[in-house]
Amino acid sequence: MELKNEYLDEKEARTFLKQFTGCDYVFAQGANRKWGKSDDIKLESNAPYFQIMPYTFDDGFFIWYVKERPDRQFFELRETCIIHFLHYRKRWLELKVE
Repeated sequence: MELKNEYLDEKEARTFLKQFTGCDYVFAQGANRKWGKSDDIKLESNAPYFQIMPYTFDDGFFIWYVKERPDRQFFELRETCIIHFLHYRKRWLELKVE
């Protein structure tokens, strides 16, 4: 896949994720987010925020990811969302081998 510019559109991003994970994912959008577990953290409203979710189902990673990072799921850029998602997917795969 050739990436034509620095920003991925949703179709390119989904193709990229499929190549690296073998699973189909979509981007959910939220209007607000809290980044962290503390009640003192303010709700941010600089929409849209992006979260990667399985299109129908995946190989079990998403359930682990949500438990591992419950208040750190929504990102300002799809690209940042993908980087974090793949970073934790690599960690999850390493834990499965142990």
